[in-house]
Amino acid sequence: MDRCRHPCHEHEKLPPRVYAYAGLFNFQLLWKIVWLLPLAPLGVWVGRWGVTKVDKETFEWIITGLLVIAALLLILT
Repeated sequence: MDRCRHPCHEHEKLPPRVYAYAGLFNFQLLWKIVWLLPLAPLGVWVGRWGVTKVDKETFEWIITGLLVIAALLLILT
């Protein structure tokens, strides 16, 4: 099978040092990711619990509100 030669696939496998050199990777960010990783299962559990306890329309409004807040935080910070 031939390798895809599409221009968007040229930079798929850059070594991590390239990201570090470009300032896209640092150990402070890595530490935040490691620290927040255990919260992912908690979020899944809360979401599954919420689906069973809250009616569908209310749950959708809550999730939409949380997504709007997250989007605003990403835009403003």
